[in-house]
Amino acid sequence: MARSHSVRKFTKNLAEETQEAFDERWGTSTEWHEIDLLASLRDIVTQVSTRVFLGPELCNNKEWLNNTQAYTDNVFKAVRSIRRFSAWFRPYVQWFLKDCSKIRQQVKRAEEIIEPVIAKRIEEIALAQKGLAEMPNDAITWMHEVATGKDKEYHGAHIQLSMSMASVHTTSDLFSNILLQLCRHPEWIEPLLQEEQSVRTDGAWEKTSLYRMKFADSIIKETQRIKPLGVPLSHRHVSDDVILPDGTLIPKGAIVATNMSRMWDPEFYPNPEEWQPDRYLKLREELGKEHSSQFVTTTMESLGFSIGSHACPGKFFASSKTKLLLNHVLENYEFERVDTGKNATPLFVEYITNPKAQLRVRRKTISP
Repeated sequence: MARSHSVRKFTKNLAEETQEAFDERWGTSTEWHEIDLLASLRDIVTQVSTRVFLGPELCNNKEWLNNTQAYTDNVFKAVRSIRRFSAWFRPYVQWFLKDCSKIRQQVKRAEEIIEPVIAKRIEEIALAQKGLAEMPNDAITWMHEVATGKDKEYHGAHIQLSMSMASVHTTSDLFSNILLQLCRHPEWIEPLLQEEQSVRTDGAWEKTSLYRMKFADSIIKETQRIKPLGVPLSHRHVSDDVILPDGTLIPKGAIVATNMSRMWDPEFYPNPEEWQPDRYLKLREELGKEHSSQFVTTTMESLGFSIGSHACPGKFFASSKTKLLLNHVLENYEFERVDTGKNATPLFVEYITNPKAQLRVRRKTISP
């Protein structure tokens, strides 16, 4: 994921890419028209994320964007397919499974697309190190810096596909639920717009502008709290027997996960089933809770990004990206819900945004 100290340099580029992506997927018409919410947001988030991961060369490359999304979908399908077989048999049967074959084909094509871009970036890095050019600032450069001088193989296509898989479906799911909540509670849109206008410097976005968007931060965190991507999180395989202080034995070979139930515990969150967009804004006003109530902060009562050493390293990038997406929509579009389905469809231990949810949208008319 994008390193937090580098994200600030991308605010302007992210804002520009966000506008271009929405113009293409949601359109610029001032007439009402319907869009598939989750599908359109996946396209938009893929393009915006690719601007950071790969720079300007591939963020508008339709083949790369389509291949990236298809890879993500097929990985989850392949996991479900291969789990039908015993563990010892999986290395053999994977060669005969359709979904696994698709993944191999998509990785191969990704390598063909990205290798010229990586080669070009390495040349640019070499020139920058000699003081002959500006140092590129994207994930290709960061990964090259990490891999240089270390006895490790660096597979650029694999890493880029993995980063996209980790970021696209999570951000698009979260943001779609934010918009669905605002459709139900449109009274919160105006306060969000007022905050946006108050934090921007001469109409431009800065890293500090996003940090000062405390109300937007609260809405994003509250939406993640009430509907995380899954109920158990941080699955781990136990490599040796573990005996807890109370004597409980966790045997070798067991699969354990973090329980998310504290996020809906009334001891920590009064009326936990209710979406309260200013919940964390109020908590930030309490002594000692300014930091713990921010979207990017993980605690035992807020596990949307996991916790500890394995907490999501891209949470700062996710925060910046989601705030820019939110404010672009609120500033440029009117929107309302079309269907009456549920906000999220439970799927065993996952909560998946209703893929059939649609919005009716139109571009706002700018006053002369």
